[in-house]
Amino acid sequence: MAGGMAAYLAGGKEYIAVVSGNTDSVTGLTLAGWWRRLGASMIDGLVILVVMFVLSAAHSTVPRMLQAVIFAAYHGIMLATNGGRTIGNLATGTRVISANGQAIDPAHAAIRAVVDSVCGIIVIGSIVSAFMIGLHPRKQAIHDLAASTIVVLS
Repeated sequence: MAGGMAAYLAGGKEYIAVVSGNTDSVTGLTLAGWWRRLGASMIDGLVILVVMFVLSAAHSTVPRMLQAVIFAAYHGIMLATNGGRTIGNLATGTRVISANGQAIDPAHAAIRAVVDSVCGIIVIGSIVSAFMIGLHPRKQAIHDLAASTIVVLS
């Protein structure tokens, strides 16, 4: 991939990130690519599917809004308490950090999870996010931009 530049605000400071290949100039870390992120999402989807299966055994259906809440809670709690890693991130060797290279805090984990969940409800949001990961210089999707996060290799 050719690389590029991205400007953003974090902690009241403005940063310009220059990405050369897959290395981020602000953090010096290697950004996680589209396929790894897809793999992590699929694994997390299976984890959430098991929860939905258990819930549907107790009730005939699980409302879409409840599914979104479970999705957001899983991601927010896992990212905030597990070093920026969900089960999918652990399996694919990736983690979520703040755009300035610091560990993700609970507030940003919650923002990222809620925006990601809303994008999942609004299908076009998921499609746009998938393209953004491939096209954005820092491989950031909508939820990454909203929460000022990036996904890097562990």
